[in-house]
Amino acid sequence: MESDIFKQLQEKHEFWLKGYRSLTRYIANRDHSEKELQIKLSQKYEPELVSDLIQFAHDSGWMPKPEDMARRTAQRLKDKGKGRVYIQRYLNEKGLPSVEIDSEEELQRARAVAAIKFGSWSEKPYTEKQKIAQFLMRRGFEPSVCNSVALNS
Repeated sequence: MESDIFKQLQEKHEFWLKGYRSLTRYIANRDHSEKELQIKLSQKYEPELVSDLIQFAHDSGWMPKPEDMARRTAQRLKDKGKGRVYIQRYLNEKGLPSVEIDSEEELQRARAVAAIKFGSWSEKPYTEKQKIAQFLMRRGFEPSVCNSVALNS
């Protein structure tokens, strides 16, 4: 009887240690939102253990505030030339709150991204300007910003 209880405790301890190692590996590589950790850990471990591990990460101070993480993530995506639509969708997928993005900054970023890709487009035909707008839309810029950049060189 006692050996059965001991075996159960030992198994539970081993699962917790494996989960702890996975958790620390994920967090050491980069910041993860709670939703991301939930998804990754749920692929390997039971829901009860996953919630215990996430609570442990919170209690240990390993989890950044969602607002801070959203702000840093948005800045990283802006630096990669992504637009407001892309950034907000990405943050939503990761379970992070939305961030405020200045529309004038968005327009300047779109112009810069288009200039890097296409150079000067003031004398290009309308079909080329359509390609510029489509390119910016694929980068996640709002349609009004894309049209403004493409048509107003």
